[in-house]
Amino acid sequence: MTYTTEGGISAFGALTRRETTAWSRGEFDVRLSLPPGEPPFPSVVLVASPDSVAELLHAAFFLHRFPEAGLGVAVFEVIGRSVSCSPPILEHALVEGLEAVFHWAQEQPDLDEDRVGVAACGFGAVIAARAVRRHLVRPAALVLLGPAVEPCGLVGIHVPSLAIVGSADGLLPAVRTAADQTEWANVVLVEGAGHTFEERGALGRSAQLATDWFATQFACGEDYLHDPDTGVGD
Repeated sequence: MTYTTEGGISAFGALTRRETTAWSRGEFDVRLSLPPGEPPFPSVVLVASPDSVAELLHAAFFLHRFPEAGLGVAVFEVIGRSVSCSPPILEHALVEGLEAVFHWAQEQPDLDEDRVGVAACGFGAVIAARAVRRHLVRPAALVLLGPAVEPCGLVGIHVPSLAIVGSADGLLPAVRTAADQTEWANVVLVEGAGHTFEERGALGRSAQLATDWFATQFACGEDYLHDPDTGVGD
């Protein structure tokens, strides 16, 4: 497979490639970025709603920031919006898409199949949570950025999970309530940030929290990853 060197939001150059892969509803386009060094690398699959400009911008930001921390990162986009004829169909399609991309990532020779995490933004957190609850994916770690959460949406997720929320986000009480229902979820705040992290420095701070979480979880053994008492607290 062919990689190209591409400049990012920072001056850091990441090795990247795009690949189109078939799935049950047609095709998806995956963009994979790798850090310098010797593979296999720990990695993160990014989930964002194709209907949200803010979520797609966040995904683009993390696509460049994660490789700076030594993480591979894969972003997928559903090709063809025929799947979005109704919200339930779109949601189901995105859950299936995450499952397909997650297992695609585990099969890549440049990625460590045992150290694949999932990071999700906004409504993408609903998609990620559903896929994990249904045991369609089993990430080594999970990060939810400014998540939209369903009632009891984190129950049944037995994965070390970090919810990153702006202190001024109106959804913070709902996120705290959902996190309180499982010992696997932790909540950390970005002070002064709203739901979309548009405030100066907010997205960079959230990226640092996310990379630190993944680095900690990936560095630990299997017993650690399965122990909810080893995460960071609120």
